[in-house]
Amino acid sequence: MRIAVVLGRSFIESLNSNTSTTTPSQIIIGIAAGVAILGIILYLTIKADWANIIGKWFPWAIVKEAIQAILM
Repeated sequence: MRIAVVLGRSFIESLNSNTSTTTPSQIIIGIAAGVAILGIILYLTIKADWANIIGKWFPWAIVKEAIQAILM
């Protein structure tokens, strides 16, 4: 079984149970935290120097002249 299924099932069952102590404010805080984390990941992905990262792992894929043309 996949880990996400095993770990996610208990969370979903706790939300659906009658004795759930999850309040709407906790759900809103969880959603806000998820959106904040997603925003940080997207910002860092956009700001990353992909030519440098790809050049370290796949140096044959980067042509120096093409990089200079993009930067000019």
